[in-house]
Parts: sequence; structure tokens; C-alpha cells
Amino acid sequence: MEAYKAQADEVLTVVAGLTDYQKMVAEYFDNKAREVIFFPAVEVNPSTFRTADFYWLDFMLHIAQFDAGIVTWQEKARYDAVRPITAIQYLYADKTIDTFNGQTVQGSDWVPYVDQGDHPEYPSATACFCAAQAEAWKLHYGGSDEIRSFQFPTPAGFVEVLGFTGTFKAGSSPYEPGVTPSAPVTVNYEKWSDYVAECGESRIWSGLHFRSAVDASIEMCADVGAQAFAYFGALMDGSADSPRAPAVQVRGDLVCR
Repeated sequence: MEAYKAQADEVLTVVAGLTDYQKMVAEYFDNKAREVIFFPAVEVNPSTFRTADFYWLDFMLHIAQFDAGIVTWQEKARYDAVRPITAIQYLYADKTIDTFNGQTVQGSDWVPYVDQGDHPEYPSATACFCAAQAEAWKLHYGGSDEIRSFQFPTPAGFVEVLGFTGTFKAGSSPYEPGVTPSAPVTVNYEKWSDYVAECGESRIWSGLHFRSAVDASIEMCADVGAQAFAYFGALMDGSADSPRAPAVQVRGDLVCR
């Protein structure tokens, strides 16, 4: 019971102290179309850029993400764990507790900062998506943890983008429009490990997950991204089985054959 309460208290404390930066990062990673906002798609040489490079990478990343979803939902069904909102409302039902923006609420009325999906808590799907995608992306560019700068084509010409970067305008939050952030917030990840780590943290900041769900997803899903990268490579060089055989259940673990 002490461990159960401790993980709920961690979420409570974090949500009550949310900064504008944390809010925007939580919203960013909650948006499953996030790469439309910040998308360092391909490292481009302006003289040799091919549209196909973009689509090949995009296809590989989708393989990683969809395979990550399959693994995650298998484990969600297995554990069927409650989310922080259920634990907090149960533990603090008759108490007044702090929440974001300096507000206080009855424990039975506490809600996370962002809207939550109607599915079990453990493990975190979003953290899994980030870990799988980042691993596939990293391997695609030779395995270095560094997110390299690249030349991105725009109607006005090629623009250099440094790392995985973007800026949220003041007041651009869909949850607190016109208010959050109070000033522009710039997010930048120069390493894939930083991208994955902050993606995981954002799920705790948002009030949607306990830390154990995040940690389990990151550990599990980097391997999913590596397998997606390998499969994509096999598709490209013609060595892949066609069609790929379905996943099979072996002693509770998901194994692709």
C-alpha cells in the first residue's frame, strides 16, 4: 500500500507544480501527430535531395510505431492497471489537494492535465512509441545517439535545422488557449536518449502514468524499434519474407517469427 500511495503522490506533486515548459512538452508528446509539428525528417544535401528519402523514412517510422502499439496493447490487456486518476481519487477522496495553476480540488474531483485515453495505464503507449521510433530513427542514421542537423527544403529554399527543435508560441496551448505558455517555449533535443527520456517524463507531468509504466515501456520498446529497422532494411534489399508471418505468443512474451 505504501508503494501504491508513493507513486500516486509523485504524480500529484508533479502535476501541482507544472511549469509552462512542462505543460507544452506534455501537450506535444500527447499529440500523436507530433512529428507534423517538429519533423527533422531527413538529412538532406540540397543537390541530391529526393522525395523518396522522406517517404522511405516515414514508412519505416510507421512500422516502428504500429509494432510498438501491438506490443503495448498486449501488455495493457494483460495487466489492466488503473490510471493515476483512479488511484488519486480513491486515496484522497475526502481531502483537499493541490493541482496545476495553484488550484485546490477535492480529491474525488482531481483530473490529469491532459485528456486521457480510455484504456489501461500499464505500460505507457506514448513512451513506447517514442522509444521505438527513436531507436529506428537512430539506426537509420548509423546508430549515433546524436540528432544531426540537416537541410530542410522549404518554398524559399533549404533551411538548416539543428537537432529536433521547435517553438510553441505564447498562448498556443489548446488546453489553456491564450494563456499558456505565457511566453514562447522552445524545445530542443540534440540526442535521441534525451528525446525518449523527456517523452517518458511528459507522461508523468501530464498526470496520465505512473513512473513504472514509463520505465517499462522505454526498456521494452527500443527493441521494437530495432526490429522495425531490421525488417525495413530487409524489405528494401528484398530479403524479407512476404508477407511477414504474424506474431506468436511464447511464454507470455511477444515474439515475431
